[in-house]
Amino acid sequence: MSDVSHLRIKRGSLKAQLTLFEKYLSKIETQQIVLNLCSLKTRLENITPLFEDFNCIQYEIECLIEQGEEENMEMNEREEFQDKYFELISRAEVFTKDKGDIDNQSQSSSSHSKQSISNINQPAKLNIQTNKEWETRLNKENNRTQIPTIEEFLEFLNDKINTLDSVYPDKNGTDQNKSAASNKQILGAFATLKVECSLCKGEHELRNCSDFSKLSPEERNQKARNLKLCINCMRRELVNNHVILSTAQIKAIGSNGQKQIRVLLNSASQSHFITERVCDQLGLEKRSININVTGMGNKNVLIKHRVQITIHSMSCNFETMLEELVIPEITEELPSCMLDMREFQIPSNIKLADPTFYQPGPIDMIIGANLFWELLCIGQIKRNNQPLLQKTKLGWIVSGGCGVPNSEEQPKQSVFFVLHELHKNVERFWKADQVVTIKNKSSIDEKYCEDLFQQTTRAEDGRFIVRIPFKVNPDKHLGSSYNKAVLRFQCLETKLSKSEDLKLQYSEFIQEYKRLKHMTLSELNISKSFFLPHHCVIRESSETTKLRVVFDGSSKPDDGQAINELQHIGDIEKMYRQIWIHPEDRRYQKILWRNKPNELLSVYKLNT
Repeated sequence: MSDVSHLRIKRGSLKAQLTLFEKYLSKIETQQIVLNLCSLKTRLENITPLFEDFNCIQYEIECLIEQGEEENMEMNEREEFQDKYFELISRAEVFTKDKGDIDNQSQSSSSHSKQSISNINQPAKLNIQTNKEWETRLNKENNRTQIPTIEEFLEFLNDKINTLDSVYPDKNGTDQNKSAASNKQILGAFATLKVECSLCKGEHELRNCSDFSKLSPEERNQKARNLKLCINCMRRELVNNHVILSTAQIKAIGSNGQKQIRVLLNSASQSHFITERVCDQLGLEKRSININVTGMGNKNVLIKHRVQITIHSMSCNFETMLEELVIPEITEELPSCMLDMREFQIPSNIKLADPTFYQPGPIDMIIGANLFWELLCIGQIKRNNQPLLQKTKLGWIVSGGCGVPNSEEQPKQSVFFVLHELHKNVERFWKADQVVTIKNKSSIDEKYCEDLFQQTTRAEDGRFIVRIPFKVNPDKHLGSSYNKAVLRFQCLETKLSKSEDLKLQYSEFIQEYKRLKHMTLSELNISKSFFLPHHCVIRESSETTKLRVVFDGSSKPDDGQAINELQHIGDIEKMYRQIWIHPEDRRYQKILWRNKPNELLSVYKLNT
């Protein structure tokens, strides 16, 4: 049974429990059974944790499934469960609240004054939270001897409305359809926001505080300044803009076992980095390299080792292997200062990738751009003056600007490096990868290639899409290349079997090619394809990658011509990585590969 099937069975068990609770409530509502308050409260306590359990299981499912129709189906599953869950909780709380009010009313006097207060506190008029705030406001006034007037009640409601408008501004108008859609979205990202008074520590804002209202205008002004509050909105003054960098906690696995570490997700980094301390703790095998890392102010750090490490998400079954560059230290603790969690509106039903994102702590690893974008999932929450919440395979990450309390100390700024090889490697990189303009006098073949290039289109990622510059129809001249490619691959396998290190480097190259989508699986279709044999070249003088894989376009079938012989000669090889080959021409660039000799040969087509 697959992991997804197993998770869906567990999810079905949770949905079944919710359905049984729904049937129980329906029997109470239709008076088929007598309400037993103790039984209802016990059942409600057992049902409440289902929401968190469902979220954990559903998150793992969404991490494992493919995008498309199946993903939409899972989003519907989440939405239906949330709607039913909150509906049942609300229905149950009405019974528990109503029962409590009935008991209180039976013990109260029947006088008109107390009945007036009881009517004001009816849950049919106020929800639980608002009713609690009204009671708190009355209890604060210990010296009150008179019944609260309707004017006082309306003043309380008006203050409540102003508070909600400032916290949740209405951008959708008053249209009922839009309101319904808005409510649906709130259920999907449900959060409980606790407001605390800066003066009395009650659950209300300062401007609604009865103690603060008793002060004179001059005293209020001075009190707000002493509490370092904004004079206009009476909230904590935020003057320093702190940028939260995306962090996550993951499991790192090595020969010494596994360890929970804190990583920084950095889409601007060209490589992944790990600290020497964690490498030593995990017992990772270090391999010698020589790479220069340049940071701000052209300050250089020489990287001498790289390691391979397996990481595992703390939120789902996601696992991958990374190649990391080893560095003594990545950065100081992040964030640079303690942030107040009360300032963040984090929904209670999401699982953070780093629950301690607001606390300064060490960074053990940087996950760079090679993996960063693959981690992102559908799901994003953005509110005014709040950092962004983004769903990933590691959990929900927090990122973006936020205010920190006014202080004399300015928050530290962190800037992270990008990877550069040594100057001669950079020069060699541009010679190999840059799209160049040929200024010398072009031959007829080169002119044809240049004209062909001018007629190409561009993909969404900015790469050019070009046709192979064939002189003639290749299908009539290529012949059968499959058997020779198979024979050459078998020779290659024999060579790789004699050196584990060589085999590992070759496999890493192929995996990197697949990950970058430079090659993808293809059908066999021998008759209208050309199969390129491939082999490796060892460059001992290289300071980085000593192995280079060569795809042999000069290999000539017994009954036809090599693919290189059928092409116009141009300078296309200098820009091969900056372009995609047109999909219709990729069948002329097929290769064979398998990881183990006992596996079937797989066919891939080269896309660049």
